[in-house]
Amino acid sequence: MNKSGEGIDTLLKAHSDALSRALLALQFVEECMRMYLGHCYGIITARVANVFVYSRTYADIRKKSMGQLLQEFRQFCGDQELVSSINALVKDRNFCAHEAFLLTIEEMRDATHLVGAIEKILDIHKRADACLRRVLAVGQAIQNS
Repeated sequence: MNKSGEGIDTLLKAHSDALSRALLALQFVEECMRMYLGHCYGIITARVANVFVYSRTYADIRKKSMGQLLQEFRQFCGDQELVSSINALVKDRNFCAHEAFLLTIEEMRDATHLVGAIEKILDIHKRADACLRRVLAVGQAIQNS
């Protein structure tokens, strides 16, 4: 294969690798929101057990999408900046999950397009990772309470 083809192959692999890492980070954000909410439900259940029945659990949100989780999460998380940051990721998560792997033949052969796509995905990954760290921090705070 010629040098140009090898460069495109390298970019295609970088695109795939970046997308895989971004999706993993986004899934961790979703799962950490679920764990946070599950812990909140447990706290509520324990504190109101002698007053009324509260039966929400992790199982109730296990299959919810990122957007649906965020609607619930925002009711329990006082960090509105974090909520806004996650909200900004919902559209990006859908892009990564449903569109980013779908490259046309022309896009697969266009180094400029691939570089731009990789940069976009790397930015999504960076923002997802920052949200993940913050969700873990707020989760740790309620676990320590």
